[in-house]
Amino acid sequence: MWTNKRENEKKGTRKNERAMAHSAADVCHICFEGSPETIQSGCACRGAAGLAHPACREKAATELAKRKGYTRRLTCQTCKKEFTGAMRRKLVNAWWLQVQGYAEEDTERLAAGNALATLLCYEGNSTEAERIEREVLATQTRVHGAKHPDTVTTLNNLASTLSEQGKHKAAEKIQREVLAVRGRVFGAEHPDTLSAQNNLARFLCRQGKLARAEKMQRECVGVRERVFGAEHHDTLGAKNNLARTLHKRGSYVEAEGIERKVLALRTRVQGAAHPDTLLSANNLALTLGKRGEHQEAEELERSTLKLSESVLGPQHPRTLTTAKNLAWSIRMQGKHDEAQGEQADVRSPQTSPKNATALTGVGAGKRKRSSEHGVQAADGSRADSTSTAGRVESMRARC
Repeated sequence: MWTNKRENEKKGTRKNERAMAHSAADVCHICFEGSPETIQSGCACRGAAGLAHPACREKAATELAKRKGYTRRLTCQTCKKEFTGAMRRKLVNAWWLQVQGYAEEDTERLAAGNALATLLCYEGNSTEAERIEREVLATQTRVHGAKHPDTVTTLNNLASTLSEQGKHKAAEKIQREVLAVRGRVFGAEHPDTLSAQNNLARFLCRQGKLARAEKMQRECVGVRERVFGAEHHDTLGAKNNLARTLHKRGSYVEAEGIERKVLALRTRVQGAAHPDTLLSANNLALTLGKRGEHQEAEELERSTLKLSESVLGPQHPRTLTTAKNLAWSIRMQGKHDEAQGEQADVRSPQTSPKNATALTGVGAGKRKRSSEHGVQAADGSRADSTSTAGRVESMRARC
């Protein structure tokens, strides 16, 4: 036993020495090799600590699932935050391929299907996301019943997907059902119930029912601050949504104040490159533009665009949105040639007509930019498909 312990210590020392030797390079923090190219994990691990090979992450996730269950496979075991961006895309796709041989009603297969649908909706393919969610929902309803927490979680996600398609009234109807069930089963202050309330307010906002949405969001912020604390990611998400509604109501000063605080906290807690932080930066830039602070908005959008291209990819809907908003901020300062160049940079044959329509924010001759025109605005509460009853909000959506 003592020999094994000494040998393990030597192996650990050699591993640490390799890590230190490569500290300045873009090496995988799992295998400590630089080839093939590493990517950021999109969790809260910053800098070199967040770099890894997708294959190494996939192997680690599979091993972790064997030991602790599949519910942990999309969460970083170092910072305890979810993987996002390109890394999440790789992990979800690998997981979905892995469960193809499982029975239709297998719990892990259903969870992987939900994860894939969430990813598809997040990246702009809400039609395929809806198809998968309806299949998962039908199976869960047959196997578990309509009121089972997992079934209600999928119903919650389906409502968000429908809203992404512009079917806000249908989404509202489903979300009211989700809220009623969760309130009855879990209680009014349970995280799942508050997530459902947060979503319902978001759908009301999208329908222009701003006074009702604001009232519901202020209640949600108050409860989350009291129950979870002011720096909890659920609380920050609720504040972000409240700011978006205030923005739509023309209360730009209050909206800006909230958005600056949320951005500062997210930067400190999750890091500047986290998708939530990037969303907050984009929203603040939008509000600054409404207040005529176009230069500050431009500076913020430039830094956000650079990080978004790195973390999410140059053709991700959010990246394209930020690029178009940047072109608008430049144009509003009278730099039309530069704005035209920025606008040309975001056009690509890889962008589908559907995404191009959904993200159009700076049409020629337009003088209005709002959260209905391609701006990532709200923190949408899509349940993490790897959690039971959706205890983690993993999908961020537009308001």
